[in-house]
Amino acid sequence: MISTCLVCGGPPEPFLCCPDWLTSAGTFSLARCTACGFLWTTDAPDAQQIERLYGPVYEQSIHPRLAHPVLRRARMAIQTAARARMVERQAGRRRGNVLDIGCGDGDFLQAMLRRGWNVTGVELSHEKRKKLKASGIRAVEPDQWPAFPNGSFDAATLWHSLEHLYEPFDTLHHLRRLLVPGGICVMAVPNADSPQAKRDGAAWFGYDVPRHLWHFTPATLTRLLDQAGFHVREFRPTRIDGFTITLLMMHVQKRRDWKRAVVKSFLRDVLMARTAQDASCMMCIASI
Repeated sequence: MISTCLVCGGPPEPFLCCPDWLTSAGTFSLARCTACGFLWTTDAPDAQQIERLYGPVYEQSIHPRLAHPVLRRARMAIQTAARARMVERQAGRRRGNVLDIGCGDGDFLQAMLRRGWNVTGVELSHEKRKKLKASGIRAVEPDQWPAFPNGSFDAATLWHSLEHLYEPFDTLHHLRRLLVPGGICVMAVPNADSPQAKRDGAAWFGYDVPRHLWHFTPATLTRLLDQAGFHVREFRPTRIDGFTITLLMMHVQKRRDWKRAVVKSFLRDVLMARTAQDASCMMCIASI
């Protein structure tokens, strides 16, 4: 990991030590830039070592037994349909080419495919790529997509992916080249400046060390996108993202006060999260 700030090059200071609640018994450190406030995980494993912190153990953690598959499919169907409509509106077109970085099971791309878009997904898991290809989705490995020709896509999406990538600036730089003039890039990330992050500290789900390498705020993400040649159109709160992950973490952390915490989180982080600054997760829409 880096020793100076990715966003502005400023010097770091120790910020917080966080446990990995999901796949290891480790504790990892966060640094904060003294100049711009950007946060990053300082002692994350390298790209080869970190793979063991994903896989079946990680999948089981983020989809626990209490999360019934039928309920998850229903939630994903509603969520991905809304995301697909939003991407169409922002792109200003009903058909086109879309690239999804970190596409996972391909739920979003299936929604775009049903709407007539040409879809491409980037996914690390070999097994998931096989399933995606079998369902009619072009799926490539993470080191393959930068070789696509300039102007290949009308839209690119990163649904909770940017914070996992070792080279986020290079990713954004490549995406700018691959988008057509006026193309859009939509990303969802946790908001490290949210009231929930400040309230929960090391227990906040958005840190998810060491898999989350970078911890964005509206200000630091805007600055990174500006440097990569994007224009930020707007930020939006993604209240349901944050709330559902909060429920998961309460289960994982075995919190005894979970009933009161659920009510408090729903009131503060869903009903009262009017802006992206208030929400524990945020969506950023940028264009070139």
